[in-house]
Amino acid sequence: MRPERALVSSAGVRPSARPPVPLPHHDIKLLEDKGKPEDTDIATPESIGNSCVEVWTVYAAGSAMSSKVACEQCFCLGGTRRCVRPKCLPPPPGCHARPSHGACCPQRYYCDHASNVAVKERNPHDCKTAKGNWISEGQRATDAEDDGCVQCFCLRGTIRCQHASCAPTVQGCAPLLQPGQCCPHQYQCIPKSVQTASTIYKNREG
Repeated sequence: MRPERALVSSAGVRPSARPPVPLPHHDIKLLEDKGKPEDTDIATPESIGNSCVEVWTVYAAGSAMSSKVACEQCFCLGGTRRCVRPKCLPPPPGCHARPSHGACCPQRYYCDHASNVAVKERNPHDCKTAKGNWISEGQRATDAEDDGCVQCFCLRGTIRCQHASCAPTVQGCAPLLQPGQCCPHQYQCIPKSVQTASTIYKNREG
């Protein structure tokens, strides 16, 4: 049997204009079935539930989410991204905060006032802690801090404290805390279907 010749033109070599041989009907159906994704591979609202989807990433309910904002913590709560930033102690009039590297809140405050106090006399804007220790105005009052979740400073002769601000709680989600942490690193959320079933069961018992 003589081999077929290809038609040659000035543009190069092109195959002969022989029509393609169609595949049998059952082969075509087989290829279509292979190209169709399984239902389990498709992320639907029913399969995601209370999870959060962001940039092709699915976050489980209660898990921490990434954030590009410094000192901001984000969580997937109730199918919604919720973020929180720490609430720092606002400086009183005449005082300004001095930011510290690596800290979300200021570690010291500087206050402007008349410097006509004698050297031997104590500044009237200094503070005395409950333990009897004197600290200068603007300094951190560690003696007044009960735990690591509170920051206290001496401002205008008064010790002012501020608690750490954590993400708001959501019904059906329990915060998970690690030792030494003020805010939860993760939330354990119960699916709505389980909550509904539990509520119905309790109502029947009542």
